[in-house]
Amino acid sequence: MEIGLIVSKMVELLVLIIIGYICAKLNITTKESNKVISRITINIFFFAMIISSVANKEIPMSGGELAFGIGMMFVFMLISLVLAVLTPRIFRIKDGDVGMYEMMVGFMNTAFIGFPIIQAMYGEESVFFAATSGIPFNLAIYTIGIFILNKNRNDGTKLDFKNIFTPPLIATLISIVIFSFKIHLPAIVDETLDLMAGAAIPLSMFVVGASLGDVSLKDAFTDKRMYLLSFVRLIICPLLVWLLLKPIISNPIMLGTIVILASTPTAVVVTIIGIQYGRDGVESSKGVFLSTALSLITMPMIIHFCGL
Repeated sequence: MEIGLIVSKMVELLVLIIIGYICAKLNITTKESNKVISRITINIFFFAMIISSVANKEIPMSGGELAFGIGMMFVFMLISLVLAVLTPRIFRIKDGDVGMYEMMVGFMNTAFIGFPIIQAMYGEESVFFAATSGIPFNLAIYTIGIFILNKNRNDGTKLDFKNIFTPPLIATLISIVIFSFKIHLPAIVDETLDLMAGAAIPLSMFVVGASLGDVSLKDAFTDKRMYLLSFVRLIICPLLVWLLLKPIISNPIMLGTIVILASTPTAVVVTIIGIQYGRDGVESSKGVFLSTALSLITMPMIIHFCGL
């Protein structure tokens, strides 16, 4: 995809984010409604989009290639987590919530930001492979992520493994079964899934904007630590993933998909999980906001530089 088309697509997504942000500022949406819309988007519309991406579609990928690709997703996730652990130490960040900083670098917004760009660049079928990133992501964020948040706590909070099996992950596993056994869905089911999938991207961008409504723009854009964290998340991570995986992955769509996912901003769910485990969510919200804003510039740069 040419750089102009990439920028055009990012501008379209930005408009939807701004609409969500304005709705939050005007109190058209609230924290409670944002949570509801977010759950509906992830649990219903993203569920439909993932299955729709493989249902009755010709996927240009064999079972062996898919297994290899999922393995590469685990490698990509490992690279992100290593960077997450090293970043506060390399930049000697000692004040603030170091655990949350590690989370902000290690876990990216693959679904809300990555899927729309991947779909625009490589087609609807590519969302199926992109969705497999949910396997290592969920395993990591609900194990290593919770460990990071709890490593300096002794309040008895325990990991609940049931959290790993989110609806998007379940949809991914169902899609793998559909793909592996060439299951053909009835036309009415396929068409309904396609219709619901069409709503997933606009809703996801709206949710991102609405979730940032409580963030102070001044605080977000003047916090030097957030720029350091965003630099690693948005620039260092995708470039390192590209450099390490390019000699291994021969399929350009597979490589491009993984690098694009690696270039996405901090995941909104980091703030949600942080609050659940005793954080106030202020710093992570600033990180989500700033990295999301900067990604509108950095993602086209990464895509162009890496020749995706």
